[in-house]
Amino acid sequence: WLEAFAGNGVVDLEWEVQAFEDLDAVRLVETGSETAIWTGGAGSGSFQHASLINQITYGYRLHLVLNAGLIIELPQEIATPGVVVPWVYDAGTGNVVRLTPDCRRIQFKVQDLDAVQVVADPDSAGVLVVDFFSGRVRYLDKKGNEIWEVGDLLRPSAGLWSSDGWWVTDSGLGAVFLISLDGEVLFGDSTLTFPTALAPASVGVWVSDRQGPVVRMDPIGGITHTATLNSPLALSATGEGGVWIADRGNGDLIRWDADGNELVRTAEFPGAEGLATDPGTNGVWVAERSRRQVLLLDQDGNRIVTISGFVAPSSLSPSPDGAEIWVADPGLDEVRRMDRSGQELTRSTGLSSPFSISVAFNPTPAKPRNASSQ
Repeated sequence: WLEAFAGNGVVDLEWEVQAFEDLDAVRLVETGSETAIWTGGAGSGSFQHASLINQITYGYRLHLVLNAGLIIELPQEIATPGVVVPWVYDAGTGNVVRLTPDCRRIQFKVQDLDAVQVVADPDSAGVLVVDFFSGRVRYLDKKGNEIWEVGDLLRPSAGLWSSDGWWVTDSGLGAVFLISLDGEVLFGDSTLTFPTALAPASVGVWVSDRQGPVVRMDPIGGITHTATLNSPLALSATGEGGVWIADRGNGDLIRWDADGNELVRTAEFPGAEGLATDPGTNGVWVAERSRRQVLLLDQDGNRIVTISGFVAPSSLSPSPDGAEIWVADPGLDEVRRMDRSGQELTRSTGLSSPFSISVAFNPTPAKPRNASSQ
């Protein structure tokens, strides 16, 4: 009968209590202090518990006070407020979803049937939505309002935030674009065939092409490095400007330095679906769908954490300090939030096929941006 939705320093509570003959009152109780923070009658209700401390878990329950003086205590609901802003694309419903900071509930949804990826903006906590079949990318603010859209694309397939703007691949046009933070196309290169993944480089970006090439590209020099692999699918940057590459064609996981020299090659990753840099190290988190596992590798490709219990892990988002890892699993219909060792902290409810996740951790106040469209 009661739901608790965490926010930034607040918990929003909603409930519905059916009226019955001997019900005298309904109380909303904060269980830590056993204090009634709202009292009223039956029916639907809502209350915002404000001025709370982030990262502290609060508990709530409804007390049904009967005419005879008896009190029925309903089950407790908990919520942990915070400044974390998790964005998810739920392929089952076609919704772009913002979860609560504690990952327990859906905060709100934005209808978007054709997305393949969401990318959180670490500055403003907004999100770039990459719409593959609609041939567009859209930027939404943290409340889900559309700020700008770039259309006239064919099959946009990946996005990446940088201080220079948004990098976007278009596998239909064989192109890579740099779009300003205000939605203006600043740079384009159409020399690739099927670009599908991006990772930041020391200058510009790394781009993988499903036909084999992995290149480094920037607006000034264009393509400044290239090498050909089998079928590179996913990329993730290393701390010194290099890149981890999941080469699905042969199941290898490869690490290059900033100049594109191969440093590490680890086999037996045929289902590497998503990669995410391990903050503070040159290691990498891997979503391995064929093994139904999430793994953490050190900079030499050695496994240091193996987390089982998944069905089809597809996308990962670690916290900047490396203490947490968020994993979207469309097979489980869940997002799981875990600590670095793989211990589950919380999991989502209400999703049907979460395909892509990107989390803005400790976002700073939003920068002024002018809406524009193309």
